[in-house]
Order: sequence, then C-alpha cells, then structure tokens
Amino acid sequence: MRKSNLVALVAIALLLAACGGPKTTTTQIWGTVTDASGLPAPGIRVLLPGKSIVTTDVNGRFSFDGVTVPYTLIVERESHKFVVYQGIQRTDPQVFTENTSGIYSTGLQGTVANTTAGNTLGLQLASAHAIGSESMESSAIGTETSYSFPAFLLQPVTRGTLHALEWSQDASHNAQDFSGYGVYGDVDLAAGGSISNVDLDLAPVPGTHDLDVTVEVPSGLDRAYQLAGARFAGALEYARPLVTYRDGSPSSDGYTVRSPDLDAAQMVLAAAASRGANVFSVRWQSVPSSTTAHTLTLRYPVELLDPPDGAGVAADATFRWNAPSGALSLVYFSGDLDVRVYTAGRETTLVDLSPFGVSYGSNPYSWSVVTFRLDRIV
Repeated sequence: MRKSNLVALVAIALLLAACGGPKTTTTQIWGTVTDASGLPAPGIRVLLPGKSIVTTDVNGRFSFDGVTVPYTLIVERESHKFVVYQGIQRTDPQVFTENTSGIYSTGLQGTVANTTAGNTLGLQLASAHAIGSESMESSAIGTETSYSFPAFLLQPVTRGTLHALEWSQDASHNAQDFSGYGVYGDVDLAAGGSISNVDLDLAPVPGTHDLDVTVEVPSGLDRAYQLAGARFAGALEYARPLVTYRDGSPSSDGYTVRSPDLDAAQMVLAAAASRGANVFSVRWQSVPSSTTAHTLTLRYPVELLDPPDGAGVAADATFRWNAPSGALSLVYFSGDLDVRVYTAGRETTLVDLSPFGVSYGSNPYSWSVVTFRLDRIV
C-alpha cells in the first residue's frame, strides 16, 4: 500500500469514527476539500443529500445548514466520478477528491555517518502527524551515506524524530544481524519545503535475536506472503515499517525473523492468505522488539452478500457485505459511473446522483469491497 493511501485511510477512519452514534441536529457544518497534493481544491461540487449542491470556494471550503449527524457527503472528483463519505460524525470534515490525497509533503536530506559498506540502511520518520521512510540497499552504502526521501504530513506544520537502522543480509536478502542505530530528534516539518542537513551518527546495536512467528490461516485459504520490519517509538501506528524480512511464497504456517535489541524499536509482523485472485485476508500487528515468539491469527476475508453480481445498480439500491466489526470499508462501483463509498458500516444504499446531471445508466456494474480494520482508530 502506498504511504499516501495509508495516511488518507487513517484520516478517513477518524472522519467516520463511531458511525451509528446518536443523531444530533446542528445548525451548520463547515468542511474542506483537498486535491491530490493535499492543497485546498476550489470549484469542486459537493452534495449533502436533501440539500442543494454547493461549490467549494478559493480555499476549498464549503458549508451546509441544518445538518443531522451522522450524515453523508458526495464529492464530484471529476466528470462521472464520485466519492461518497457515509456516516460522517464531524462538523468540520476534510474530504478528498481522490482516495490518495488529503496529505501535505516535504523532503528530508542528510547523511548517516559510521555506516558499513555492503549493509542495508533504513531511515524512518516518527511523528504523530507525518510518515516517511527509506531503505537503501548495499550498493548505495559506504562509510558515510547520503539520503533523500519525501515525508507525508497530515497537517501543514508538525515535528518528528528521524531514526536510522543498519543491518546485514543473509542469502535470502533478509536481515541477519543489526549493526548500527542513530537518531535525530525534533525535526521541524513544513509542507512544500525541503529540509537539509538532517545528519545522524550510528552507534552499535547491543544485539540481535530470533523472533518466531506462528501464522494461523482460516480453512479454505492459501498462504500468500509473510513480512516483518522495524518501526520506531512515536511513529504512527499504521506507518509502513522498515522491511527486514519478506517471503512471497511461504511454505509453512510460520517464520523466524531477526529482531534488534533496541528499546526504541517495535517489530511489525504481517501475513496474508488468499482464495483465488481477488479474495485476501491480511493481518498486521506490532510487538516489542524484545519479543521472542508471537502468533498472527488471520480473519476470514470480506465477502459480498447481496447482490453478489452487481445487478440492480441504481439510486436507492442497497449492497451488503460481511465486514469485520470495527472495520472501515471502501466500496467500488464501476460501470457508466465510477463511484467509491467510504463507510464504517456493512451496507450502503446508492445515493441519488441526478442533481449532478448524471444517472447510473445501464447494467451490469462490477462492485467490490476492501475493508481495513484500523485498531485504535475505528
């Protein structure tokens, strides 16, 4: 998953958190639409069902009066393409023209001293409001190594801490021993800029140990991949780790990874199983780096319940699926129109798009659902 997608999913999960709570009438909501660069998007048409279409101003802002919470917003991405946010709780929503947007970005540049030629170097930005990481293979590593990578921000200005971790690889290109660690604290981050001279020195890692992972796979599913990596204190819970182990064709329900003896690090463990080409179950958990054994239990994947074939796509048609409790769902409808629905529920009723001058047109449509269980968020 792209880092920008993940940041947007966390923001959307917060937007839709506690879907199904008590309804409260408010006099007005004020919202913002951003574009794919995370900047305000002027001239975007937005609809709250039962109201008239409004168009965002030069600052990407819009408002509606007399709104009952929770509510639904429809954003016109472009001609015949729409994003629907179902079950919004906030009275100050930020919504996106694309599912990969809603972020700001900046750049980080610097050097890492005391690196070892032939090893692998990973850098990760830890922040409550930003993510960013980079892994550099052995061919780019010398006794002093230069780096440059983008960071993605949830707000225009924030702060973070940069961590660097070095390791050697075994014959399968997975981490064998962790050799160096460094940290640079209090990096000021601002959208649209580039931050230079964020320089780190590596010190030896006290040690490395084995972490044995058992994967429990639901019946009827085949093992698809296994993965592990390091993530540092202060990083967003859903920030992508520095990947230190991967197996794209696992042959057993378990794997062993190497873990650094670092209090500042956690190990992120992931596994996936599938049925056919389109049905997946993925589990992603983090454990203290001191852990020596852990079990990942995969859930049964989401399944389409009604209708299974996409027949009957039209305004007021209802679609249902079996999402796990507490999950955020992204529902795709593809046909004469492209409609994406974000919801914390397990069903959606297609909204009336005639105020935009379009209709769902002829059947059949295809539809699919991707669910994300973001613990601690939804």
